[in-house]
Amino acid sequence: MLNNISIGLFIDGGYFAKVCQDAGKHGYVLQIKKMMKFCVKYLSDYFELNEADCHITESHYYRGRYKAEDAISKHILEEERRFEDWLIKEDVVFHYKHLRTVANEHGEHVEIEKGIDVWFALETYEISIARQLDIVVVFTGDGDHEMLLNKLKALKKKAVLLTWHFSATNSVSRKLSEEATLHIELSKILTEHHEYLPFFEK
Repeated sequence: MLNNISIGLFIDGGYFAKVCQDAGKHGYVLQIKKMMKFCVKYLSDYFELNEADCHITESHYYRGRYKAEDAISKHILEEERRFEDWLIKEDVVFHYKHLRTVANEHGEHVEIEKGIDVWFALETYEISIARQLDIVVVFTGDGDHEMLLNKLKALKKKAVLLTWHFSATNSVSRKLSEEATLHIELSKILTEHHEYLPFFEK
């Protein structure tokens, strides 16, 4: 059995925000530090590893963000900075691209993330190689990342998908789930395995 198992956690920020909101409706709280501890505990249990040998050595967060002047006008600049302070405190490296303003089908101007998914996949793949990660945890519901999981497995790495089940009409794609070495659906875990509840309680 290998010692010093290196784990990488890669978070799709837009998806994480939606999960936090929905989890809150069900009485759960997602804090990155506790989520990291959950990952170490659950993965060591599942793969029958010594928990003391498992360490998250890389943690990264990707999301689109408003430009400073837009954040000020929307009165969310302080909130964004406080969240960044939280990421820094937990040693999570954050990666941002500016949101792009486009016209929707009604001619209204809306802000969208553009290019984040590709950046997320490339960085995750490259860091997994450079840092020689043993287990790569990808927190996303984006079906486009099925090839990322496939490529990680080709590198002989355990590709773990971390998701949340919102509803029957908004579930994770079957292909994305099937590509993962292990698919952890948090909402299901918290319902069926109460021993992990302390990681997500207030």
